[in-house]
Amino acid sequence: MSKNLKLFIECFAILIFISCNKPKQTEYEIQHDKFEKLEALNLNESLKISKAANALLDWDTIKGFSYDLQDLLLNKPISFTGELKDVLKTDSNFKLILYNKNPNSIKNYIAEVLIDSGLFQSLNLNLDRKHENKGCFIFEVANVNSHFPILSSEIDPDGESVKDATSYLVFDYYESVTKIQGKLISYYIFETQKSDD
Repeated sequence: MSKNLKLFIECFAILIFISCNKPKQTEYEIQHDKFEKLEALNLNESLKISKAANALLDWDTIKGFSYDLQDLLLNKPISFTGELKDVLKTDSNFKLILYNKNPNSIKNYIAEVLIDSGLFQSLNLNLDRKHENKGCFIFEVANVNSHFPILSSEIDPDGESVKDATSYLVFDYYESVTKIQGKLISYYIFETQKSDD
């Protein structure tokens, strides 16, 4: 037996011995690994469609006023990562309501994005009505506005139960909501871990 072949067999045997003695992963570690793989997949797919559309990335980390965003975003495609909150029908088209809360910003972002019925049919096949639908949405920006509302509520002290509670909008000048409107170009709905995985 040649020296190289003998060395190869010994190394192979050592590798098998090491892998057999490797401790088993806990359920948490297995789920964490799956989550990290899904995160990497979602990020890669988001970057792929963003680059294909030449969309602006990381625009939601800009510190400044709304006019800064207007100057940067108007009539340009952006990559909006967020959660699909609602879908409205408008004539023969649809409007997506998207939400993005960037933890590195004092601003929240809401997008109203028009989508034609053909593209919506494709999107609708990918939506999960029982769980949240997060994704990357590429759209051309037509308008940028800023608002400062927050929803507040209180229970009527003279009321009998929670049924007497009231809710109302107030303006909070510490945290703003920036509303961006546009027309959808492309999308990617994030893959998620299924409960049976």
